[in-house]
Amino acid sequence: MAPRSPDTSRYAEQLWLYDRPAVRTPEAALPEPVRASPPVAAPTASVIRSSAPVAGRPIRGVSREASARALSLVPQISDVAARFRIDPLLLHAIAHVESRHNPDAVSHAGALGLMQVMPATARRFGVTSPKAQLHDPKISLEVSSAYLKTLQRRFDNNLTLVIAAYNAGEGAVEKYGRQVPPYKETQGYVRDVMAHYRALLSLRDAGATPAPARPML
Repeated sequence: MAPRSPDTSRYAEQLWLYDRPAVRTPEAALPEPVRASPPVAAPTASVIRSSAPVAGRPIRGVSREASARALSLVPQISDVAARFRIDPLLLHAIAHVESRHNPDAVSHAGALGLMQVMPATARRFGVTSPKAQLHDPKISLEVSSAYLKTLQRRFDNNLTLVIAAYNAGEGAVEKYGRQVPPYKETQGYVRDVMAHYRALLSLRDAGATPAPARPML
């Protein structure tokens, strides 16, 4: 099958989000941390909407270098998001927290690439040489998106639990009664992803005519 040309109407809005210098905000401006009990209400994946244009406002807490990397990855993120029916801004939020949009990132635990995928997870989704292939942004995004959709189905579109499971694993979320595990790292991770995602959504919505709701599953 011939590769599809990028659909600029689907990703132009992301250019606006990342084309300004970083502006940091006080910690108090961020949403409250996610706690293990009770779960924090979050947008469900089934009602995530595709992005609409915003009026070139700064994205908070993003360095110039990370902004440049995010901008360069907009077409790939938009394409993968469209194919997997995931909000591209959610992928951007995860990429920001995981690696600051750095395809060469390697974690102390061995997670690799833009979306910090573990080699075992990559093999689960058909990647034969994870250490070599996960530094390819396209492969990292595709594996990550396939895993997110699996988690979406398992946790009934609860985005908080999907993000928690992406960090801590499905078993950990199940072990603690389908709630965010009481791990400091995981709770911080959920907080940070949701904060960045909500910031992106807020910037998008601030200068946009709302797009029609479209199910993402």
